[in-house]
Amino acid sequence: MRARRERRRETSRPAPTIPPQYDAWTDFEQRTLGAQAGITRWLHVGETFVLIAVALILLATGILVAFDALHTLVTALGSLGASSTDPVISIAEDALLALILVELVRTLLIPSHGGALAVEPFLVVAIVAVVRKVILLPALDKGAGTGGGLISAQAAELLALAVVILILGSVLALLRRFRAVG
Repeated sequence: MRARRERRRETSRPAPTIPPQYDAWTDFEQRTLGAQAGITRWLHVGETFVLIAVALILLATGILVAFDALHTLVTALGSLGASSTDPVISIAEDALLALILVELVRTLLIPSHGGALAVEPFLVVAIVAVVRKVILLPALDKGAGTGGGLISAQAAELLALAVVILILGSVLALLRRFRAVG
């Protein structure tokens, strides 16, 4: 019985009071923490606003690019007898650019839903951009002659772009593998 009373006394003791000389410091700390929380909140709101504004600009640009590709397609279908490959190249270029813009918009909206910016979407965008360059390089440089060296400048550029694609693809694969493990 006596042990119970002592335990009750121990648990019912009031919390220790802060000495008066530290009271002002505690008040200062509380005000500082409150100010930091307010500043952090406004920075978060500003960051979200900027991300959404940039995403809207990219989305509008993507829509314009898609309409341009559609216009080019309709125009190319109207002149079906022409043997020019320029409309096909333009449509492919616009489609890949629209894909890049959509992926960037999706990436920018991730933080507004509480997530953190991830590296993976940027790697995908980079791979699509390099593949776009590889696909369009031969079509755009069809007038370029061969150089006097061992390989032409166009072949060297295609080889360098292939190496970049392999590196980016390897990094993406490693990132996905380590994310699945961890």
